[in-house]
Amino acid sequence: MIQIITTYCEQCYQKIYNKFIESLNFNRLTCSACRFRGMCSRHAFYTRKIITEGGKKNVRILRVKCSHCNGTHALLPKWIVPYSQHLIIDQIEILKAYESGANRHRIIPSNPEINIWSVIYIIKQYNHHWKERLLAMKASVFDEADQLIQACFSSYNRQFMQIKRTRNMLFLHTT
Repeated sequence: MIQIITTYCEQCYQKIYNKFIESLNFNRLTCSACRFRGMCSRHAFYTRKIITEGGKKNVRILRVKCSHCNGTHALLPKWIVPYSQHLIIDQIEILKAYESGANRHRIIPSNPEINIWSVIYIIKQYNHHWKERLLAMKASVFDEADQLIQACFSSYNRQFMQIKRTRNMLFLHTT
């Protein structure tokens, strides 16, 4: 998996993702499995569901294949947490309320599509997988989101709130 730095826009997820993919220099991509650079090429697409304020939306995600190790990798924008339908900004909002002392059963996210069971699940995953890691990094959910994401990749090779230990790397796009 390779996470890419893209801008976040509430209404045009697919447009921004497509624009970024079109401008991407595949020769600069590094395979997250074998660490070879410039060996990835377009392979396939799959549809990913994300929960937005307007309901569940589909985003068409590009997969690339490394010609060196034959590994395939999804190119996910940084605002999508691998293996989660909840966007990183929504998860951080819930965790800020929780860390501020709010009762987890009373947290009401600004995204009306997120129900109480999802809130409880996000907090449980945070407590189980990320709270101690953030303390070890001297980081916090109150840090600026981009800094938090980069710190998690730097320390753990995972997106913040990524639970599965799939290899992942952050690709800093330069034109």
